[in-house]
Amino acid sequence: MCSLKNIAIWLPVLFIFIGTQNALSQDVKARLKSHYSTKVCGTAKEKEYLITVGVGEVKKTDSLYTFDVLLRFNSDDITFEGPVYMNTLVENIFYRKVSIGHEPNTIRAFAFSDDPFVGNKELIGFIGKVKSDCEKPIELIIEEIEFNDDYKKSYSYDSSFTFTPVRIVDQNKRVVVNSDTDTVHFEMDDRNKSVNISAGINPYTGLDELFFDIVLNDEANKTIIKSIESISDDVSVDYINELTKNHYEVKLNIFEEINGKEILKVNFEDENKTDEVLMKTLKVSIRDFGNCHCYSEFVEKDITLVSKSDTVEVSVDDKFDVLDIMYRDSKIFVSNKSRKFIKSIEMYDLLGNRMLIKDLNVSSDVEFPINGYLNNGLYLMILSTDRENISKSIIIYN
Repeated sequence: MCSLKNIAIWLPVLFIFIGTQNALSQDVKARLKSHYSTKVCGTAKEKEYLITVGVGEVKKTDSLYTFDVLLRFNSDDITFEGPVYMNTLVENIFYRKVSIGHEPNTIRAFAFSDDPFVGNKELIGFIGKVKSDCEKPIELIIEEIEFNDDYKKSYSYDSSFTFTPVRIVDQNKRVVVNSDTDTVHFEMDDRNKSVNISAGINPYTGLDELFFDIVLNDEANKTIIKSIESISDDVSVDYINELTKNHYEVKLNIFEEINGKEILKVNFEDENKTDEVLMKTLKVSIRDFGNCHCYSEFVEKDITLVSKSDTVEVSVDDKFDVLDIMYRDSKIFVSNKSRKFIKSIEMYDLLGNRMLIKDLNVSSDVEFPINGYLNNGLYLMILSTDRENISKSIIIYN
């Protein structure tokens, strides 16, 4: 019969044994971890990723001598450039005891050591680059992971890991729609007009396709978009979808650089046969490229369409409060008949480069010199008012 004295002697030993068993059977979970803030639209260095595989702290008593891990990824999204040993558990073993296998969409790492791995470090790392400029989630999967048979801990693993690169925003990277005119006038004897459209793209990055959104706002339904066609050998129309009346989506296939070139023509037919003066707006914009671009802004173009009879002489200025811009004697003149409050004015060339920005903060006409440093040509002016941004084209000539 056990005495209380004997129980008191063996009880601590029993607790130690149970505690040891629990420690040896403790679960660990293998996980992937990202160590870089990967970016797109930046430098090649900024597009790098560093992913490691780890199980947390490894002790000598865990008896971890060997690991074998297989990762799967989409090679359309990222490249694999090599393993990373520094600051991992494999950095102190002979390099021939680490084997790396790389096939399309997979990376395999196998390592063994004569002495048990010890330390609070990741097992091994992998470095590569994001291939595109897409700000989208990128997934890596632990497809297999195995340890030596006498590894003292039971284990599982999180099979999937996702990281999302961050887009670097550069305000000078813009897409600007331009046209050969700001205003189209229909007359009684000339009811068919057209507008030529170009795109200023900075930087130009070898586009294969471009999507335009073209909308004619005409409440009176007196003017229609008769047709849309390409006017450059560098592009072809892939499709034209009529989304609603006078609202079209146009996809262009691009063969050569189109930056600043007139590439698209929009043809109109006006049916206003009354003495009423009708004003409409054609809005042309380039759709962004999903999340796979490096442009910070897409600037659309508004073009005013005016239809009137021969018996009525009304200018656009008589119908609308307008801002007008002129160039003369190396100066920019802003005619502000509307007395809108103009906060600032910006000037861009056809490539989308910002050539000038000036704070105005006036509600009157204003003029200022540009000192003759601009080349002759067509420029886009954007006037920022307290309610809206207004775009105008201006020709500089010296």
